[in-house]
Amino acid sequence: MQSTELDTQQFLNSLNTALVMVDNRLNIVYANHAGEALFETGRKQLCGHRLDDFFLPGNIDTTRLRAALRHGEDFTENEIRLCFRDNRNVMVDLTVTNLQLEEGARLLFEVKKIDQQKRISRRSEEHTSELQSLTSS
Repeated sequence: MQSTELDTQQFLNSLNTALVMVDNRLNIVYANHAGEALFETGRKQLCGHRLDDFFLPGNIDTTRLRAALRHGEDFTENEIRLCFRDNRNVMVDLTVTNLQLEEGARLLFEVKKIDQQKRISRRSEEHTSELQSLTSS
């Protein structure tokens, strides 16, 4: 690897956000350290395997992911529960970005874990905002 590639790898691996990239067949082709931690396994066990192999059936909407690949769409979902095959459940905010690379279309998943306190705080802020809009009307 060249120096800039090593710097990029170090940077990506220093992030707290899990990054996971899949190819057009939804096979995992990349995961940073936070991505490995999310899946609780190493890169060698992740890469080459289908994304939905790690989750309970029906937890990953592969139809939506394939459509995002076909149409070049990005999307974000907040407060979704990922249900892994090992019966772990993780609440996350998820951003999926469509990338067109030399190797072909890819989807990059940015996954941020949400802890319970943060979720409660977010709901409280939303509730306060709703109350303020109702009282100012």
